[in-house]
Amino acid sequence: MLKASIYTLQTRARAQRQSAPPFARPKQRTRRVPAWHYSIRPRAMGEIGTDDRGLAEAEAEPVGGAVKEEGILDDDEEEASPIEEVRLTVPTTDDPSLPVWTFRMWSIGLFSCALMSFLNQFFSYRTEPLVVTGITVQVASLPVGHFMARVLPRTRFRVPALLGGGEWSLNPGPFNIKEHVLISIFANAGFAFGGGSAYAVSIINIIRAFYGRHISFITAWLLVITTQVACYYISAFVVLQLSARAS
Repeated sequence: MLKASIYTLQTRARAQRQSAPPFARPKQRTRRVPAWHYSIRPRAMGEIGTDDRGLAEAEAEPVGGAVKEEGILDDDEEEASPIEEVRLTVPTTDDPSLPVWTFRMWSIGLFSCALMSFLNQFFSYRTEPLVVTGITVQVASLPVGHFMARVLPRTRFRVPALLGGGEWSLNPGPFNIKEHVLISIFANAGFAFGGGSAYAVSIINIIRAFYGRHISFITAWLLVITTQVACYYISAFVVLQLSARAS
């Protein structure tokens, strides 16, 4: 009964609208649907704002007929990140005037690399090991770098001609993004060099814990270093052999 009454009311309303004169009929509102609305493909991670940016480029297309070829990107578009938040915070251009090889970068970077290696190796012997990631150093190094930029003297020193000449200073200017990135790379190398702690450390643990034999620090250090850099001298040997045969 309820469905029948609703259908009857709808039929009467439709008949009244059709019988009314054109000027008395209510205007139907049309809503403009954006082009991206018809795309049923879900957005994957990293595609935030990609469709909106594409629409803006299409609307701002030049009138003279200079249409950009499909599949060809400009240098700026190729360097830009598809994530909107990254595009707003990370510039795509380089500033060559920023100092890179500074005393702040080397001191904080080497100290953070050694500290991360020691802490993660020390805590790895626990039943429930604690892991200190490189993000910790990345956050902590920013205020330390700004503090060193305010405290260190700005005195410039002459570099001998044998070392290239020029000038050098402990504090060449404000702490910049390049120094921060290099410090983060140092810390990440100390946190997970080769995907974790050095495998040779397990050999030293077995020698001392299971066999009860003593191994000196120099011997243990040489064992760890040689096993860690083995891939480098093997690759260098292969490259030298291949270059010798090619020549």
